[in-house]
Parts: sequence; structure tokens; C-alpha cells
Amino acid sequence: MTFDDLLPPVTDLASDFDKAISPWHWLVRDSASPLLITALGDVFMEIVTSVYFLDTLSGSISRVAESRAKWKEELQNPERINEWFLPEFVEALKEGGQRLKSGEVFSPTIPLVLGGSMSVENFTPSQWRMHLHVLGQIHKQVRRLAPGTRIDNIKIEPLP
Repeated sequence: MTFDDLLPPVTDLASDFDKAISPWHWLVRDSASPLLITALGDVFMEIVTSVYFLDTLSGSISRVAESRAKWKEELQNPERINEWFLPEFVEALKEGGQRLKSGEVFSPTIPLVLGGSMSVENFTPSQWRMHLHVLGQIHKQVRRLAPGTRIDNIKIEPLP
């Protein structure tokens, strides 16, 4: 598997990024510029001069490099590639027959935070904007709940 195999066929990440990321403003408070999206819909973004990784599956953000140049160095590290891109899982999705069309990423049918599993059967291609928009809303609504809390209602606003 090559690095390109870990990237989705998304060529318009900067287009409507602000709208798609708006449900994450509780977590991403500053203006962010997208750098790269993974096949699983996680996003590397530049905030001021640092690079951050928005993990859409766990609903977290972390600073991964102090500069774009340092981030590019980290992309040469196999451990970081495994951590950020989950190549074995992406390969399993592809071996299972799933293919991404233009503008799509692999997205959980049932988000992990709602009890979904990290299994091939729980992931399906989804438009990248929708992936970010929906998961951001879900994580925002459940972020303060104790683990194991029963969730009876999730409200999803349409993508503007």
C-alpha cells in the first residue's frame, strides 16, 4: 500500500471547508486552513503556524507539528503514518470491496462514540463535507456525557 492509497479522491478540500468544519468550532476555535484529509475523514489543518490533526472518529484535536515543514518530516515516519492513517484498516476496507468516488471518504455508519464498531461492516463511503458536518454535530452533543450514558436523541442540522 502506498501513501496515495491512504488518501481519498478529494481535490476540493478548501471548497466549503469552513461550512463543513463549522460543527467543530467547539473544538477548533481558531481559523483553520485544511492541508490534507485522510481516507477515514480525519483532517490535518494549519492553525496560525502549527499543524493540527482533527480525529473525527474520536472527536479530538491534537497539535502534531510546530510548522508545516516539521509536519512534512513527520509524514515520513512509519509510526505516524500508522497512527494517523490506519493503513491496515483502509486496506481491509478496500479488500472488502469498498471504493471511494470523487469527494468521498470512509465514514462510520454508526459513529464509534454512539457504540459503532471499528469494523469494515460499519464503514461506508460518504461525501467528505457530510462526514465532517455530521460527526462534528454528534461529538458536540455527547462530549460532556459520561461513558456508557444512554443516548436517546441526536439532532443533526443539514449542511448549509
